Amino acid sequence: MLSSAQERLWFLHRLDSHDPSHNRCYSHRLRGTLDPARLSAAFARIEARHPALRTRYPDNGRGVPEAVVEPPGRLTVERLRAAGVEEAARLAACRTNTAFNLAQAPPFRVSLIELAPDDHVLVVVVHLISADEWSLRVLREEVAACYAGEPPPVPAPRPEPRRDPDLTWWTERLSGTPALDLATDRPRPAVRGTAGGEVRFDLPPALVAAVAERARTAGCTPFTVLFAAYQLLLSAHSGQFDFCVGLPSAGRGAPELERAIGCLSTTTVLRCDLSGDPDFSEVLRRTRENVRETLARPDAPVDRLIAALRLERDLSRTPLFQSLFALHTHRDAADPLPGLAAEPFAHGWHPARHDLTLDLHPKDDGGLLGVMIYSEELFDRETAERMAAQYVSLLTTGEPLTDTEPERKDTAAQPPGHTDADLVPTPGGRPALPRPRAAAGYVAPRGAVEALVAEVYGEVLDRERVGALDDFFALGGHSLSAVRVVSRLRAAVEVEVPVRALFTGPTVEAVARVVEELLVAELGRLSDEGAERLARELT
Repeated sequence: MLSSAQERLWFLHRLDSHDPSHNRCYSHRLRGTLDPARLSAAFARIEARHPALRTRYPDNGRGVPEAVVEPPGRLTVERLRAAGVEEAARLAACRTNTAFNLAQAPPFRVSLIELAPDDHVLVVVVHLISADEWSLRVLREEVAACYAGEPPPVPAPRPEPRRDPDLTWWTERLSGTPALDLATDRPRPAVRGTAGGEVRFDLPPALVAAVAERARTAGCTPFTVLFAAYQLLLSAHSGQFDFCVGLPSAGRGAPELERAIGCLSTTTVLRCDLSGDPDFSEVLRRTRENVRETLARPDAPVDRLIAALRLERDLSRTPLFQSLFALHTHRDAADPLPGLAAEPFAHGWHPARHDLTLDLHPKDDGGLLGVMIYSEELFDRETAERMAAQYVSLLTTGEPLTDTEPERKDTAAQPPGHTDADLVPTPGGRPALPRPRAAAGYVAPRGAVEALVAEVYGEVLDRERVGALDDFFALGGHSLSAVRVVSRLRAAVEVEVPVRALFTGPTVEAVARVVEELLVAELGRLSDEGAERLARELT
């Protein structure tokens, strides 16, 4: 049984099977006498210990994902040779940026690149559907233990499926939040990809100590201070005072889950309030209360929130929140393989799932390493470097290093393109939620393909009458039901209908047009007999 998070990841894979942005990886350069056979045995033992590393995720034939756990012993450590560091980096980047086929095999690959008999690069890649960031730390530690001849106990802890919480509080809290619209260097594309760049910067130990002291006097945690500064940075670059930010967490509240490998991490959506031009102290106070109130609630799966909030589908940006902020509290294993000198190796993977992400990692000297990941389709590297410098300035002085700021936008007043009559009142005085636009009266399907699409919409969404202008999402559809629609259409017309078609044009009319274009292309490839058979089936 898949969790809500896994179902969403499976759907996103179906939406774009060539997207590697949900890969998770680590790589180390290892100097010293390495025993490849012992390393392979260590990975094999951990693969056998954790079923998540042996699971693949096919379609059950009805557009529904299922988890199939394969028997142990199928993992092979790939052996490669490189003439130098540059070639090793290219080989590593090729592996970290290659998408998995989730249906065909468990999404877990290990590569060992030899530079010299005593110099290797280890590259480990998994898909988030099987292992989250926390899992990578567990994987590193357990492989090291097995390599040293001290294997962990068997079996590994297995998490129980979580129940979805009541979404009432969340929908009231988040209804009407405008998308974060950062000032960009280039126009936002209609369909944003995941090409990303990375800027690294340091928060020195003295500044981190000052943050901790500020937190102590304000009665909060250092996380709250660091997050308050990030909100101010986003506000300065957008001119907005109302937007959402995603806060990832490990999702391992129970102690026994700390050694589990799987997709357990969650993302809490926090609505930021910077109205009234507050100073840093006031933003800190609001953030403290906001974080306390929000984190006291059970996590709500993001895909369920998106469906409950009836958010309009927009392939130019991620739904609900467009930025992530994370403070990591655990350092990477200093000794990934005992007896070998190890150092991190650049693996070349840093896709941008969101417009902007800031990760803060602890350093041995008491400082923090900042990693700002930005969408290369939207921002130049110089812009990201400037934002990183402004973030440090905000923590130091409470003011960003900027000459001009965007005009502040009251984007929460009314969503663009909607009149007052289009808005659904929400509790608590929050901005109103756009009402899904209804078609201007019922229009019967025109032709065999529109009739087929309308029939499939009706079956999947349990609707008695579906017209040519009806919108799939306005009728109550969501990402997983979109996959079921596509699966049934593929079975009916025997052509590969892309899931993306329902997002770029979700009406019966638009989807039918895509199907017709695919059929025309397919007819050109069929024999006369095959073309006649297909034509008969559609009339």
